Amino acid sequence: MVSQRLSAAIPGSDLQLSLSALAPLTLLPKVAAMIDLTKYYYFLFGVLTIVGGVMGYVKAGSMASIIAGGIAGLLLIGAGVLFATHTQPGIILGLIISIALAGRFIPAFLKEYSVMPAGMMSVLSVIGVILGVLSLIFYKR
Repeated sequence: MVSQRLSAAIPGSDLQLSLSALAPLTLLPKVAAMIDLTKYYYFLFGVLTIVGGVMGYVKAGSMASIIAGGIAGLLLIGAGVLFATHTQPGIILGLIISIALAGRFIPAFLKEYSVMPAGMMSVLSVIGVILGVLSLIFYKR
């Protein structure tokens, strides 16, 4: 495979502009889009976690569901809010909550094979972990 490199000399100087040096700049819009996707996902995940906690309380009378769902959901929404001013702490908070929820729901899903709530929360948690890790990898201060 032949690699093409475009370069242009600036007349009257020893400077050269190479487009291959500008390649990392093409990633900036993609990184910004990933950060935005993660932010909005944490909002959605937080709302769904709160709704799941309320459903657990209504369906089974589980106080633990409403308390844990409410706290985890509010923390995920808080992670999304943090993105506006403190992106990295927002990513880390969302990632920690996603890992905690994955640790709670993946074993329950593997034991019971029930789609609700363990299956849904397992999938949502894994997506949250993946987005959080990718956002941390690509985030530049």
